[in-house]
Amino acid sequence: MTEPPIADLELIRSDLMHAARRLASRRVRRRRAVRAGIVAGGGVALLGGAAVAAERLLGGPAPPAVKRDLAAVDGGLPADLRLNPDVVHAHSVASTGASTVYYAALSDGGYCAELVTAGQRRRGAVCTTDASAGKHPIGVTIPFTDPVKADSPVTVSGRVELADAVSLELRYPDGATDRVRLGLGRFYVYDVPAEHLATVHAHGLLLVARDAAGNELASAVVPSDGVTPTKRSERPRDPLEAVTSVDDGDLSTVLALSGRAPDGAATVELAPADGLTTRAAVRNGAFRLTLDPAQRGALRRPATLTARTADGRAIARRVVAAPSFWIGRERAGDDSEGYCYRTPLRETVCKDG
Repeated sequence: MTEPPIADLELIRSDLMHAARRLASRRVRRRRAVRAGIVAGGGVALLGGAAVAAERLLGGPAPPAVKRDLAAVDGGLPADLRLNPDVVHAHSVASTGASTVYYAALSDGGYCAELVTAGQRRRGAVCTTDASAGKHPIGVTIPFTDPVKADSPVTVSGRVELADAVSLELRYPDGATDRVRLGLGRFYVYDVPAEHLATVHAHGLLLVARDAAGNELASAVVPSDGVTPTKRSERPRDPLEAVTSVDDGDLSTVLALSGRAPDGAATVELAPADGLTTRAAVRNGAFRLTLDPAQRGALRRPATLTARTADGRAIARRVVAAPSFWIGRERAGDDSEGYCYRTPLRETVCKDG
């Protein structure tokens, strides 16, 4: 591994910090993939024995538990939003030996994938349609486990969409670099070495896709909060918070809305597209608005939730919708607002916008 000149190091640090500030409010897209790690040393790619062995096994079938996760990505969604990944032929596309990514094709050219890290820890299946993938030349997935500390493991994985790309370079804020050869379908994975963990957690890192001649094709900044997410309790809070409660196995049917309203709110008012307004009282800053059976499908399209004072003055508004609406936007490659929903098993799922 060679050390870059001081001037280059300062440029790397400047690029990282500028992009981190610009992107700090956005969550790194969490997509799954892994690749046999190759560390560049003195311009020569060096492949470790474990990585060589893992690479030879690429293309092997996904384990049953991973196939179940891949099949579950369409759970609770209407037919027009289902992706129907080819779970039967799901297989490994990249591995470091400790971590492996399994891939299932979509009919539109996209894919679903799941990253399995050390200890056979499944990180959840994530899908990317062909239209969505085209918007991001370098897809990035960095799973984490709470509590995240300065020495917590960091596995960087994803897929490079550029056909000429053969490798991915990782530039650390401390000036060091590593290079990863791309795996099947241009997926990659790399476990950040222990000596770089603290600086990556604090400052993020830069990814650079290169062709066979070493030319830079594209780059992507991973800001620090993409590695070490801010605790939900420390994030800025919407003045009007709402969680949708969904029906069993149906992410299009909303049974109720609950949450917290801003100070001074006496009622909340839900105005869906069908025009049937529903109201609920705010008590001690909290509310619960239960929908009649005839209204439970109304949030398949977005509606407006408004907090009002006792004299009817609006003091906060937000858009609310069934989880299926937001998932549909995500799968179409559109930006989605942050949302939370609660399942019948009382599990709360939140997605950042």
